[in-house]
Amino acid sequence: YLILNTVNPKLVSNNINIGVASFEVEEILAISSAGYDSNSVKNLSLEEIKKIKTQYGKNWEGSIKGVYIPARDLAVPNISNGIKILMTAQASYEGFIIPGENSQYPNGSKSFRSNNPGNLGTDWTRTGTFPTLDAGIKAQYNYINRVIKGEHKAYPLGKRLTQPATTLAGHSYPAIDFNPYTGTLRQYLNIYDAGTRLNNSYLTFIISFFQKSGYTITPETTLSQIAQLN
Repeated sequence: YLILNTVNPKLVSNNINIGVASFEVEEILAISSAGYDSNSVKNLSLEEIKKIKTQYGKNWEGSIKGVYIPARDLAVPNISNGIKILMTAQASYEGFIIPGENSQYPNGSKSFRSNNPGNLGTDWTRTGTFPTLDAGIKAQYNYINRVIKGEHKAYPLGKRLTQPATTLAGHSYPAIDFNPYTGTLRQYLNIYDAGTRLNNSYLTFIISFFQKSGYTITPETTLSQIAQLN
């Protein structure tokens, strides 16, 4: 409620007949993908948000359900449902959009063009590029797997993790201090995407994505626990 009320009070008015879970996953992602920041999005009308959601629905069918998921199942076929959902949720949030599915991306999004559904290496100035989508998905899986095992230096499992405040692309992000870093979803996303330090939209989206898939997780659920979901 608090998140939706912050985005737009109209989202929590009594005359809205779309479920809250639907708004969490689809509307929050859609308005983010459409390029609205936390201030301008407050001026959107309910009708405008519905139109944006409709466009996102098309993106989901063609890009995620139609392209990403089949490619994921071929690239990494024998993984837990928890990891499948996490990978797919992140690909969705990171904006994997194929050509023709969104008027803003007639040639597909950067994530699609670089075969990098997880936007690995992205800091608003650089994005890793893979030769094929298969390679990009395998890299996405290997990245998450290394994080879970404590093998990724950016996620020192069981140790204190500090990062100073930073400015990227004109945005200022606060410092973080995890003592220790235990691998929770909240901690993981704070490192994976600095924007998570400013608002909970990424975290809320992942949790809601799991909820729509029939699983209940929290910000303090660890990636290791997610990996055990089947």
